[in-house]
Amino acid sequence: MTMKYGFGKTIPMDFERAIDVVTEVLKTEGFGVLTDIANTAINLKGHYS
Repeated sequence: MTMKYGFGKTIPMDFERAIDVVTEVLKTEGFGVLTDIANTAINLKGHYS
């Protein structure tokens, strides 16, 4: 049995700006970013290209 799940959101800004905005919003809500999203995106880009 294969299960697929997830969610997504398209936002009207470039990737670098989105990282900054999301990181700051998470901080205001009491969350922290434990990994560098940019490095993860670069690694995934090569994997999924």
